[in-house]
Amino acid sequence: MFLLFSVALLVATAASSPAQCCLGARNLSAESVGGEFRVDAKSLTGTGIDVHGPYHYRFGFSRRTTDGDYEEQSSFEWKWETTTHFTMELFVSPTGNGFAVEFPTDQLTFFRNDGEKLFESAPGHPVRVTDDGYSVILCRSVRMRHSGSYYLEHSRVFLPLGALVTDRLSDQVMWLLQLDQRQLAGGKREIAESLEDVASDDATRRAAGRRALLYYAYLSIHPVQAALAKADDAAHRQRLTEILSALRMWKDRAGTPAWRDLPLLLSLCAYPDEMIRRRAKWRVVWLLSPKFRAPFEKNGTPDRSRLDQALEWVRTNQDRLRWDETERGFVMRER
Repeated sequence: MFLLFSVALLVATAASSPAQCCLGARNLSAESVGGEFRVDAKSLTGTGIDVHGPYHYRFGFSRRTTDGDYEEQSSFEWKWETTTHFTMELFVSPTGNGFAVEFPTDQLTFFRNDGEKLFESAPGHPVRVTDDGYSVILCRSVRMRHSGSYYLEHSRVFLPLGALVTDRLSDQVMWLLQLDQRQLAGGKREIAESLEDVASDDATRRAAGRRALLYYAYLSIHPVQAALAKADDAAHRQRLTEILSALRMWKDRAGTPAWRDLPLLLSLCAYPDEMIRRRAKWRVVWLLSPKFRAPFEKNGTPDRSRLDQALEWVRTNQDRLRWDETERGFVMRER
């Protein structure tokens, strides 16, 4: 009861606080955890106390080079037709798939590096970044109907996928972490069958096909794109377009076999689910070639007590690890 009363008092106090004058638009920069990626936000309408919107920004996405400098990879512009006080914050994904912008106050938008919007929260969700830099937490004060007290409702955006953490996303991630060659072949067969279901006149088949295509996540993207290019019926095209939209957080991974996408797998070691984190660590170690995996194994399988040690070794040597088809694992490239 004391906690609920305290939260209620905090919300009421915040709601009654007078607006503070800001110093106007400004240029910002932010780096990802580890400093691999950086985003520069430049105001195209000037900076200073006289610039209070509408706001027009250029976002430049850069990657660190071997000599320690940053080289811009892409850029885009975005406008906000608002005159609210300037309070922008940037949160850069450590896998280089994009970044989140908190602006206006208490609203979060995640952009791909080309400007495509992957996620946008409803207004009124105060934002804070987690200590590991992989997630952003959205908070919302919810009023209890009978007592009138408030409690804080939390949700989480996982930056390496630019998506709200949901049961569906967790199912997609777990499937990826369990993937092997047999499941890969089976998944491709089921995707082909599901595409036929989505084209069906039967609503039940269409719904089942959609669920399957969403479950297979990144593996579905190219087949759905190919089906969309051939589809003539407007309703069929609309269904395929909606499926692609729902899979947009996996778009950057479609060109890489995600089951051995090392930056993605390393990021999943910080996913906000204990079972997925353990599975991701195990997967990273298992994908090392036998020679490099051996120090972290016990009886031929990854040793659970050494997973964190192995993970630190992989992160330290990530730039030198390369996939070797002959070894069917990651090997260390010579300097």
